[in-house]
Amino acid sequence: MAITLARLRQLTNGPLHATAKLLMAVALAGLLAMASGTGGVQARTFSLGLLDAGTIFDDARPDISYLDPARVHTLLVTGDVGLVRKVNLTTVNQDDFKWPFRRVNDVLAAADLTLINLEGPLVPDCPLRSTGFTFCGDPRNVQGLQFAGVDVAALANNHMYNHGESGLRSTRAILDRVGIEHFGYGEPAVVQRDEVRFGFLSYEAVMTWVDREAMRAEIDALRQSSDVVVVMFHWGTEYVRVPEPWPGHPASPRDLARAAIDAGADLVVGNHPHWFQGVELYRGHLIVYSHGNFVFDQPWSVETQQGMLGRYTFYDNRLIDAEFIPIRIEGWGQPHIADAEEAAYLLRVMKSASEALRPY
Repeated sequence: MAITLARLRQLTNGPLHATAKLLMAVALAGLLAMASGTGGVQARTFSLGLLDAGTIFDDARPDISYLDPARVHTLLVTGDVGLVRKVNLTTVNQDDFKWPFRRVNDVLAAADLTLINLEGPLVPDCPLRSTGFTFCGDPRNVQGLQFAGVDVAALANNHMYNHGESGLRSTRAILDRVGIEHFGYGEPAVVQRDEVRFGFLSYEAVMTWVDREAMRAEIDALRQSSDVVVVMFHWGTEYVRVPEPWPGHPASPRDLARAAIDAGADLVVGNHPHWFQGVELYRGHLIVYSHGNFVFDQPWSVETQQGMLGRYTFYDNRLIDAEFIPIRIEGWGQPHIADAEEAAYLLRVMKSASEALRPY
């Protein structure tokens, strides 16, 4: 028996408080052989199907419940996490460094791997400030990352060097002490779950020009020790739904995403715009341009208080499912899962943003 599932699909009655689900479709290649006399399913080989941009958000969904759960792993990716400014002020003044994650830690910790973009360094004697663009956070904020079950942190962004090279070194050391892997600025990360090795690279494409040949070489090198290669970019113009280059930057996010996939990336994810943006497939690989904010002190607009958690499910080394869970940020940076009505609205916005990516 052969099954072909060729689209991203939306589910509006998902398990997390009626949040909606976009499902990465797959084409089942080969035979689905049943184990003799047991009813168990033997090895299956998957390859991604092609999507029709006009039917990405259909209501129907494939049933993947028959897959061997030991070979299924989930990667949860958040929007921007800024343990800085008023987030930092709140955690320090309340002496509660778990505060940003108290309403979402169960969702994050449930994933096999949780990945964040850490927007700003953790440094000793970080001054308490509520404004400005020189970011830093108290080192004790790492307690919140532990509480939330964060496994991997991307460090390549336009604020990580706000305290110079020493700020980057401090952040790496603090994460190392608690066992959180990190990557960026020439350092990859590889994290293994069961038999699957997940490799991570990140690139800052706001203030710097990404060398595509160097990126290709780094992806090639990481592929030797990884079964899945995930590339995260910090890119694009802020406060827009459709990805655009940062003013003056020579490359658009869409060009960089394609270059990463051409070089061998399996999944490309992005952040920095502070609004979530659309998704698309290129050569059968998913590109998610921005998850929006997650922990961030931007209460001055509705859009900056909304974001997406991306939950990406792999069967062995193949991406078979992509779920987007809308979140709402309260106060100075505490997210929670959006209620059903707002979640449905935000998924409609994501649909429109995805459709606006056509043609290219």
